[in-house]
Amino acid sequence: MKKLLRAAGGNASDIARVCGVTPQAVHLWIKRHVPMRHVGLLCKTYGLKPHDLRPDAFTRGGTLR
Repeated sequence: MKKLLRAAGGNASDIARVCGVTPQAVHLWIKRHVPMRHVGLLCKTYGLKPHDLRPDAFTRGGTLR
């Protein structure tokens, strides 16, 4: 999540806008994890790898665990 926030310039509102959710939802992701349905879009938008957002669900190679 830290990499996502850095890529978005620290702005949860921008991340929320991209995903069509509220900034409050993004703040919950900080405490938990990014929902799988948003991983692809966020990776494409911010140039990240799936493992950067969900290391619990993806290997470094980008495949599901």
